[in-house]
Amino acid sequence: TLRSPDIGEPPEIEVGWNTGVHLFDERFDHETCLFDGGAVAHVGMRMDTNRVPSEIKRSLRAQQEKALLGEQAFLSRAQKRELRDLVGRAVRDELVSGRHRRSKMIPVLWDADRGCLLCASGASGALDALTSLWADTFDTGLLHAQSAGTIAAEILLRRKRDDRLETMAPTAFTKAPEGSGQDRPEPAWASREPLDFLGNEWLIWLWFVCEERGGHVVVQADTPVELSIAIDHTLETECAWGVTGKQSLRSGPEGISPIRMIEAKDALASGKWPRRASLIIADESLTWNFTMQADRWLVGACTLPRPEEPFEDPRAEAEDRIEQTRRLDRYLLALFEAFLDIRASERWPEERQAISRWIRDASPSRPEVHVVHRSERADHVG
Repeated sequence: TLRSPDIGEPPEIEVGWNTGVHLFDERFDHETCLFDGGAVAHVGMRMDTNRVPSEIKRSLRAQQEKALLGEQAFLSRAQKRELRDLVGRAVRDELVSGRHRRSKMIPVLWDADRGCLLCASGASGALDALTSLWADTFDTGLLHAQSAGTIAAEILLRRKRDDRLETMAPTAFTKAPEGSGQDRPEPAWASREPLDFLGNEWLIWLWFVCEERGGHVVVQADTPVELSIAIDHTLETECAWGVTGKQSLRSGPEGISPIRMIEAKDALASGKWPRRASLIIADESLTWNFTMQADRWLVGACTLPRPEEPFEDPRAEAEDRIEQTRRLDRYLLALFEAFLDIRASERWPEERQAISRWIRDASPSRPEVHVVHRSERADHVG
């Protein structure tokens, strides 16, 4: 739980646990926090920020400076030092008063089956705070925020295909845009985790599946499941070659999906890759709507399926929401694994050429270009 100092200036960031019911609820018990026979824990991370706004700091300084000046035109050197001390004390008094404390609760789901935490925030400050709080609470090693690259490495290691990781490089689905000076894209956003580009290639593949294969993929998620996929509302792209910039498309009043727009096809043909998109995923009975930043593996603005019948009690509602969250997590991983199963196999050159032809044929404003794919150490990796 969050413990603030009784006296003195509070730290800028304070974090602690609560039950996830509301900000002040610290009654941790089985009924409130544990689900699925104890395999899942749902809690909240309270995160308080103590920071005096810059405008108030300037006002405090102006007040103290006016008091020191009196009839003088300018402050002496000694008075300037005194002013700094006075302003510092005034700012500390503001912090101690608690007037500038801002509190928020971030839901956290501990899935013991997967051995991971699902956090309802992708902000670096929140993830850093969660990592530190987890280590302090459970005296374990640090958590590491996963991205598409680290997830891909885990999947391929489990499938005993990790030898393919060394030869994987971003795929040149199109000819390099003018001014790139290179024959293969080098996404700048994948500099921290070199394999994060696989998340963007996965979105390209999903887009391709939506338009060329009816938007259906059979995945292995505990049992074989046919998923229907659509891209809707939002599509944000960025040049993987670092030349043609960014583009953001939204569906218009007519409800036309961004991927149906000519601008989206031209973006692909000019070397832009999708980084964030609104996705719809449905199985035989349920539908999820959310946004996905694939390289960082961040899910946002998620609308979970709602049952037709009302819940019997709050516990039943919580159980349902947790199950739908975990199921979406499984489906996303299964879809990514279905892509990697092709990407790390001898089937990839054929799939890659099919995607390149689709991009070329879908962009009427660009001339036909034959893309020659340079061979790598292993021919099956693009």
